[in-house]
Amino acid sequence: MFYYSRSGDMAAAWELVGQSIGIMHIRREGDITPAYRIYGNGSRTSLPHRPRGTVYFDEWSRPDFVAVCGQFPAWGKLFDAVRLDYWKYLRELGIAPSDDAPHVKSDAAASAHGEEVPKGIAPQDQRGAEMMA
Repeated sequence: MFYYSRSGDMAAAWELVGQSIGIMHIRREGDITPAYRIYGNGSRTSLPHRPRGTVYFDEWSRPDFVAVCGQFPAWGKLFDAVRLDYWKYLRELGIAPSDDAPHVKSDAAASAHGEEVPKGIAPQDQRGAEMMA
């Protein structure tokens, strides 16, 4: 099943791969950068007939969500929206805690308390965790 998340002029198409986020593509409206695809081996191919401002990812090997976040730090608000939607959909599927569950902590906050947080799916800050509950 495919999902779409938005934040301002940015959008992402993603899917659940097991219980992980598989990013299909990200797009920034108004960006004039030619579209391209990034493959699992890091190579890139220009896609001149696709919408400008779009980055497509290898459909045979979706990249790790954390790696995509690290590779595109300017897209952080979009990735926060993806995380929030991810948890919303997991709750709807019945495989994540309900809204009554304790707040999900950020990676840094959980690490400081010796807790383990699944990689790439926790919100980046406590404000995001409060929004999820």
